[in-house]
Amino acid sequence: MLRGAARERGLMDGAARDVGRTTGALQLQKFVSESLDGYVLRYLGILAAFTAMMPAVLDASVGRSSSSDDPTEYFLTCLHLLVNVGMALKDLVLSHKAAAQTKGLATRIATLLDGLEPPPTTGAAPLALAPPGAPLLAVTGLEVSTPGGGKPLLKGVDVELCAGQRLLVCGPNGAGKSSLLRVLAGAWPAAGGEVTWGVPPSQVVCLPQRPYVVPGASLRLNLLYPADECEPIYATSDGALLEALGAVGLTQLRALDAPCDGLSPGELQRLSLARLLLRKPAIALLDEPCASCDPAFEAAFFERCAREEMTLLTVSHRREVAAHFTHRLRLDGAGGATLSSIDTKGDDSSASDDFVHAEH
Repeated sequence: MLRGAARERGLMDGAARDVGRTTGALQLQKFVSESLDGYVLRYLGILAAFTAMMPAVLDASVGRSSSSDDPTEYFLTCLHLLVNVGMALKDLVLSHKAAAQTKGLATRIATLLDGLEPPPTTGAAPLALAPPGAPLLAVTGLEVSTPGGGKPLLKGVDVELCAGQRLLVCGPNGAGKSSLLRVLAGAWPAAGGEVTWGVPPSQVVCLPQRPYVVPGASLRLNLLYPADECEPIYATSDGALLEALGAVGLTQLRALDAPCDGLSPGELQRLSLARLLLRKPAIALLDEPCASCDPAFEAAFFERCAREEMTLLTVSHRREVAAHFTHRLRLDGAGGATLSSIDTKGDDSSASDDFVHAEH
């Protein structure tokens, strides 16, 4: 659409040239390294032994040495000993390569294992829903920054979210709204503070702004993702799946076993919301879940969430959705956050101002 084919071709040609140069340099380094390892170190001991033994052999050959009656046997015996010493020195010199390779493999495996570990929690998560009135999520003094000790984004965030409450997160671009959800979902570590869940991880659902779809998989599998039909957390009958599709305006999709391909960004977000309706979690973290959908659909969806008293923590830039939420967390873009109630019966002008600021 931008007619950038020539520019992209030039970039890829430049990348290909860089790959060629790097490959040539690596091949040369590999040749030098293998030559050094396979020949120089291996035969260096033999050459050193031969050089060291030449005077003795010459002395024995002219009868000036009594160390051996047979100079050839004497030379070969000493040569054998020195070759063994040379090979041992070679193994000692090359041991650093084996140690470096082992360290690299161990580091990668440790990174993989750390990634497979469930996100740490500062409080003990019970194996059942929290009692009535108890917070499903409690955030105390939370600090958020980009991973690896990068840019600080938020500090001193205090939030409690109980069953039936719906928290709307708003603020200017770059204030840390999506980063806050990444920390709560366990994708990023918290820079400080405490995050305590009152429900087990299986009762928490996170929907990013860009939904994930398994390429080439059926509509049924994508509706149930990441679970399957054997897990009891979903209503997996065909009728329940079609009802969820109808609730999000995807009535045209009825072939549950057909590949789920060719959907628009808005349809993908609706499909992701259908997963939410099927799973019915205790709490859902939503990052602009309707950004690619029309405002009328977004209002109808959040109206349904309010009617069913779903517990949500949602990032959105549209002021109209505030009427369906109970609380608002406004991020000021300078690391601060302000929590307030939303009066759904009155004119919440402060909420409108926040959304205007966020859109700008």
